[in-house]
Amino acid sequence: MTRKFIRKQNSTGTSFFKPVCKDVQTPFGKAAGNIFGGVVFGQKSNLWTDLPVEESYQAVKTLYRLDPGEYKKNYDMIVQLLELAPILSSPARKLSLGQRMKADIGMAILHSPRLLYLDKPTIGLDINIKYTIRSFLRQMNQENGVSIFLTSHDLDDIDEICDDAIVLSGGKLFYNCFWIP
Repeated sequence: MTRKFIRKQNSTGTSFFKPVCKDVQTPFGKAAGNIFGGVVFGQKSNLWTDLPVEESYQAVKTLYRLDPGEYKKNYDMIVQLLELAPILSSPARKLSLGQRMKADIGMAILHSPRLLYLDKPTIGLDINIKYTIRSFLRQMNQENGVSIFLTSHDLDDIDEICDDAIVLSGGKLFYNCFWIP
């Protein structure tokens, strides 16, 4: 499921995310603390600045102790779907904003997270890169079951990525709406 949380007050994704997830309930009890997830903030890269994208991905493989077969399968899929082949040998500091965002999203999904948190993932990007990112995220949700928390000011992001929207006010549920893309 892809869910959009809308907060009535003006807030950033970082100050917003903690109150949303601290009391996440599942049929089996609280989920916070044991959610295996990935995070992408539109304004800050998770890539190592001076390393080529491919080496940042290798570092994630090591940090998460990924099985080589699973890593190769995910890596190949991410490189193909996000069209990353031309930038794999480039250091993050030399990437355009769109290239960096695609590489960051790829890195966040590399370890097969069940939950992906995205804070304005398409801010400042051109329409072609937005389309690529939105299509990729939708595919990850539909085919791999990745749940996505999304904060965005771009209604097209919400429309094309999310299944439903939740509006929060004062940390409480204000409105829950099934979203029909």
